[in-house]
Amino acid sequence: MPLYPIHLHQWLDVQDSENDWLEANVIGVEEAARTFRIHYKGWHAKFDETLSSDPSHPQAARYAPLHTHTKPKLRHGKVPMRVNTYCDILDTADKWIRGLIVDIDPDHQLVKVRYFGWSPKFDEWIPMYSYRFAPEYLFTPRPIVQAPRRPMSQIRPPSNDQEDRFNELLKQHHGFRIVVQASDGNCLFRSVSHQVYGNAEYHQMVREKCMMYITSEREFFSGYIAEQFEEYVERMMRDGEWGDHVEIQALSELYNRPVEIYAYSPVPMRTYQAPSTSSSLSPPPPIRLSYHFQSHYNSVVHDPTHHLHLLNTPPGEVEEAFIQKSREGGGTGLNRHAPEDGDDNELRLALDVSRHDFKSAGAPSLSELEQVIQMSLVQQQPHQGVDDVHGGDSDMKRAIEASIAESKAESNAWESFEELKSEGGAGGVGGSGSGSASHHPKREAAISSVVEFGFDRTQAESAFDKVADTRIDTAMAIENMLQYLMR
Repeated sequence: MPLYPIHLHQWLDVQDSENDWLEANVIGVEEAARTFRIHYKGWHAKFDETLSSDPSHPQAARYAPLHTHTKPKLRHGKVPMRVNTYCDILDTADKWIRGLIVDIDPDHQLVKVRYFGWSPKFDEWIPMYSYRFAPEYLFTPRPIVQAPRRPMSQIRPPSNDQEDRFNELLKQHHGFRIVVQASDGNCLFRSVSHQVYGNAEYHQMVREKCMMYITSEREFFSGYIAEQFEEYVERMMRDGEWGDHVEIQALSELYNRPVEIYAYSPVPMRTYQAPSTSSSLSPPPPIRLSYHFQSHYNSVVHDPTHHLHLLNTPPGEVEEAFIQKSREGGGTGLNRHAPEDGDDNELRLALDVSRHDFKSAGAPSLSELEQVIQMSLVQQQPHQGVDDVHGGDSDMKRAIEASIAESKAESNAWESFEELKSEGGAGGVGGSGSGSASHHPKREAAISSVVEFGFDRTQAESAFDKVADTRIDTAMAIENMLQYLMR
């Protein structure tokens, strides 16, 4: 790199007061005064100096491009110079510490690194070609980590016939087809890659961009992560780590598309809403996934239209631009889609509504997901009793019955949600609808679905009025009604 102009974070060889040449970092530049301040690598700040940046000044003889006079140490292997690369880094005290590349300055060929276990205030800019980088765990101890295991399920896995019936239900009701993904821990990211690119092989890139976005939006997502945030990001960046509800919400925002998840039923068991506004030309098509036993995800496609919604840009380009806008917006997630006129009030409310959905629903536990699967399997066989499906497990029966009360409690939370949306005014997102509750589209959809499973309309209407509500998700209403009718 050229010596001039002197710039912030630049590394130089500088001759100290004892005439020894040392590595030094530019920590400040005063262009008007034509001076810059340097810090000697590994030395106390009291030895920092201010030098002239004028090439004709006598002090110019005291500094030179890095390693003109100092001898670089041997480099230890190749480290990819990209954001979110984990590596070993030689700190200013010549101690190897594990760290992460968090930013890149390609114009000056510098990368910003963060040392694990240290505050971000100790982040440091280092030349890309520096001897101070080494592959991860070359000099730092590799942690002893027990291989992650999925919790043992308390229910019997669906049979092949039930899996086939699931495919048939999606085809009959929607014309959908399940595209099976490899069961290698990457199934969620493979499925999303297949949804947005038509090819599951970009799953590692999708995973990486998802985690970069979550990092940018740390203020929001950290509240839903049980472990230390940096450790969570580090773990989830690795191949084969299972993705779940946090990653799905992030992917919904990253691609600005709702995510529908089906579980042995033609009705989505959950929908993650994208932060779209009413000013959009058309609503974005949903990313459709199927959820299977033991937390496996597949891609669900509508063959005649699937190709119409695929991204035609180079993989990673859209995601990178979106993440950059998120960073420029301060990681708030509120400014990154702002219209050209700068009025992002509608979008702000849209994202609030989207994230309110996520916060209200919460993270589904394994037992809750199992209940959804079991009730969907019961729906496939309406003449089979609950006791038969669960093998007479009274605990599971009580859990199902308890979920009715839980769903009723959840519906109360929607009252405040409706108030939040109505506060947006007449032009806000999700304003109050019209028409009586007895003819509400959600009510009609839920009743019609229950009738399809062998119950008459009077039974279905009675069940809806007793255990459902127009303010809860349609799929949840159907589950509550079926549970009530099959008690």
